Amino acid sequence: MLLKYKKFCLLIVTLLLSWQVNADKIHDPTKPQLKSLTSQTMSKTNTITGQVEKVSMPAMTLQGIMDRRDTKIAIISDQIYAKGDKINGYIISQINHDNVVLVNSETQRRLYIYE
Repeated sequence: MLLKYKKFCLLIVTLLLSWQVNADKIHDPTKPQLKSLTSQTMSKTNTITGQVEKVSMPAMTLQGIMDRRDTKIAIISDQIYAKGDKINGYIISQINHDNVVLVNSETQRRLYIYE
């Protein structure tokens, strides 16, 4: 009886040790995304000719928003910004609880957390 119990325990231990843990595949929404520094293509309409042009620009990722006393701060692509700061030709016009509004002379862009 004791021999069967030892074999059973050895089998259980062997199965547990051979079972692969895939913890690296779990998505952490708070981890900064380093791949956000790659460029992305956006459409831009030429105001003179009216033609749509493809423009390559650095990607921006909203990673977090902090509310510090009277000021909200946004973490975008591993950098800290406040309302009125400039980033890649845009000005931060609003920092809301889950998004940031960026504007320039031609377009308005909204970045969302966990996008």
